[in-house]
Amino acid sequence: MVKSQPIAHETLQAVFTAAFRRVVGTYQNQNKAMTLAELARRTGIKGRTLEAYRDGETLPSSINMVRIQAALPASFTNEILALAGFGNAKRMSGREIDLHGINAQVAEFVATHAQHMADGRLDHVEVALEIDLAAAIHSLLGDFIASNGKVANVAAFPALSKAGAA
Repeated sequence: MVKSQPIAHETLQAVFTAAFRRVVGTYQNQNKAMTLAELARRTGIKGRTLEAYRDGETLPSSINMVRIQAALPASFTNEILALAGFGNAKRMSGREIDLHGINAQVAEFVATHAQHMADGRLDHVEVALEIDLAAAIHSLLGDFIASNGKVANVAAFPALSKAGAA
């Protein structure tokens, strides 16, 4: 496993401030991705707080960082992520986000099932948990199919029908 070096607060502050200044301008005519006023409208963050970020006085909280990254171009996010050795972020469509969420839940289901099968059998508690996980995936798949213009003819999850009848 590769050990990563800790990122100093001052380093993050400098990279964030430089990236922020590159894409956010004070005035409309600065040829930036957006102005402070527009960013404030899009994120719900007060203008004075955004000015403090731009001036390098402070770093945003986690939630404000995510709000800012959602509003600004992906290049801004990539500059920040480069500190941790990541990059190539792109804006995902709603369809991609939904599919990513489904894939994450399928991966969770498979990992959970592998843990449960470590002893070679499933007990009643493990079965109940796996039914819940599978039902959530089933529901998400139906919603995903319907939201992408396909007729969602997804039948009720059989295990739920049996569990509900008992």
